[in-house]
Amino acid sequence: MIWQAVFCDIDGTLLDSRHQLPPATAAKIRAVSDSGTPFILVSARSPGGVFPIQDRIGIRRPLVCYGGALVLGKDRQPVHSLGLDPSRVAALKKRILAGWPDAAPTVYSYDNWYVESAADPRIILEAEITGAVPTEATSDQLGRMETEAHKLFCIASPDHIEEMHAVLAAENPDLAVTRSSPIFLEVTNGLATKANAVRYLCQAMRLSPADAVAFGDNYNDVDMLECVGLGIAMANAPEEVRARARRVTAGNDEEGVRLALEELEFQPVTNSVRFERAFF
Repeated sequence: MIWQAVFCDIDGTLLDSRHQLPPATAAKIRAVSDSGTPFILVSARSPGGVFPIQDRIGIRRPLVCYGGALVLGKDRQPVHSLGLDPSRVAALKKRILAGWPDAAPTVYSYDNWYVESAADPRIILEAEITGAVPTEATSDQLGRMETEAHKLFCIASPDHIEEMHAVLAAENPDLAVTRSSPIFLEVTNGLATKANAVRYLCQAMRLSPADAVAFGDNYNDVDMLECVGLGIAMANAPEEVRARARRVTAGNDEEGVRLALEELEFQPVTNSVRFERAFF
């Protein structure tokens, strides 16, 4: 089959365990994109955490941030947003701190990252990895924000994250509560999923998701892997994630994305004009 779009997670998938993008992988992605097949990054990161990766690859395509809560066009301006009311996010943050005092709940709004303490070693490490710049804000200050929030992101121990996931999902059935790693929990608008973002962009490109490929490595990628024609999990993904994919490629430290791309056929450049008409 000839595939017409590629959607790819970043951390644990495209980047290796040192959070680096292998040059050969970047070159292969650039070749796929230049041939007319959109290669779209789909991440739980903020826009500022994704732009440098796009630049490193050398592509300008739409991108998905916050697990589907914010979609940017190729000019990097918002084209689709599914946020949360600031008062709801402030209440969630207070709930986490009351139940799990050692947790570090943070809030993202567009390209702003609000934290309780910028001196927290967990926040410092996350900033080094993603490039996001933290701004200190209390729960009450967050509740008075004038813009919508796109994600509540919490760092805690694996045991606490597992417990927090179960409790918050049960208490907030209208929200999307997911684990993006053993120590990360993310809460977004209930409609803000990677799969829904993929469907939104496929509709804009006048494609069926069945004509697309997706790569992912964690629980928050499962819906995306299942909604496309070919969902490919990384070898480093949890067993439950690998079981839900149609194919498993090598791990992120073995350039699994590049190896899989080299085995697939993609839309010829002659048809690329139809993608550009879809607002990007």
